[in-house]
Amino acid sequence: MSPEVIIQDLSKSFGSNKVLHDVNLTVKAGSALAVIGGSGSGKSVLLKSIIGLIPPDKGSKVMLDDKDYTFTPITQRSEFLDKFGMLFQGGALFDSLTIWENICFSLMHRSKIDKREAHAYAVEQLALVGLKPEVANLYPSELSGGMQKRAALARAIATKPSLIFFDEPTAGLDPIMAAVISTLIASLSKKLGATTITITHDMKCVDIVADNIAMIHGGTIVWQGDKSMLANTNNELVDNFVNGRIPTAAI
Repeated sequence: MSPEVIIQDLSKSFGSNKVLHDVNLTVKAGSALAVIGGSGSGKSVLLKSIIGLIPPDKGSKVMLDDKDYTFTPITQRSEFLDKFGMLFQGGALFDSLTIWENICFSLMHRSKIDKREAHAYAVEQLALVGLKPEVANLYPSELSGGMQKRAALARAIATKPSLIFFDEPTAGLDPIMAAVISTLIASLSKKLGATTITITHDMKCVDIVADNIAMIHGGTIVWQGDKSMLANTNNELVDNFVNGRIPTAAI
């Protein structure tokens, strides 16, 4: 069953730099949330805080199915880690491993599959993202950017996660490949029945992958709602961002 994610009063500062300010978000089980916002708005720090790569400040709360993981050390998050998959912005494939080893890395590391099974399983996952079997034996450096992103997506879904995070999944891709990756994300997430959180500034990606949208600005959620409400938010910040308008104060 897909988990519900609840973020309550999440705050994070680096010295005097306050990056997140009392962020509150609820992601319903099986739904797809896209967090949008400009560069430096706090999107990546929010994602890393949820996952546990960055410890939030005291008083914040990150809950998954009524369990508070806010200050649980990453080494003690096995139950949480078993549930989620992650597609990193740059793919983050291991250069020294073949594609099939990358895809099954987590499964083999946790002794859930042996090497004989792993190669065949990786080929199955590659087929789901539109890559041919021979790609399994190649190294990341032998793939194009779009193929690397597909392979990274295959790795993200290999454990059949119930919660998946996508960090700028279309970054660095041409418009056609960006649409392909976004469509794959949407279809595979629905096939798994997973709860998803996508961090992006690509509104075409948002339109394809998201049910709900939250906009972060200056470290604070300034609007959250159903995707169908995006055109009529009556929020100048959201309107400017979605339509690519330059605020008068910035000119």
